Amino acid sequence: MPDPVGAVLATCDALPSGVDVVLLGGLAANAYRSEPRVTLDADLLLVLDAHLGREIELRMLQVGFERPPGRRGYRAGRFEWRRLIWPLPDPIDPTKVDLFFSGADPQSGGFIRSVAARAVSTKLGPRAVKVATPEDVIVFKALAIASGVRGTKAVTDQDDVLSILGNRKLQLDVEYIRAMASSLGVLRVVSRYLRKPKK
Repeated sequence: MPDPVGAVLATCDALPSGVDVVLLGGLAANAYRSEPRVTLDADLLLVLDAHLGREIELRMLQVGFERPPGRRGYRAGRFEWRRLIWPLPDPIDPTKVDLFFSGADPQSGGFIRSVAARAVSTKLGPRAVKVATPEDVIVFKALAIASGVRGTKAVTDQDDVLSILGNRKLQLDVEYIRAMASSLGVLRVVSRYLRKPKK
């Protein structure tokens, strides 16, 4: 069984001091959903220059991460990321770990840097880490939806957006969501969900 929390903690242990980890994806969505869901992978933003990515990858390999078979670099729209796998505790069903770098932001109008700057501290097991704000999670999910992802992933991304929007405990900055979505070309996707009535 994948262990995304263990993978995040192992990532933190591998990083040099001063490099922040920001939770994205399902782990971040769970911080804001009206009801948390199971997530089997870890999407992480590492706050450092992109040219240090190879050095960080090597450090992670030294503490037990592995390179997946086949492709290790990915792109969706304006964004690129690297993938490693965390084989513990189950090497048969390891955890996928997708790494975004805050310095790799030439095409996004500063969105990645904004996510890093706005992230807030949270507890993950024994460690304090940062998590993207609910507004930034919604925009990231809209980017994934707009990229044409299909199947279970698409349904999960849509459900994350609707659950975060439906969480009445949150005071969301809707204007920020619209502004960032517009700058990234996904305002139509975001508007579709903002128009849906809250449960």
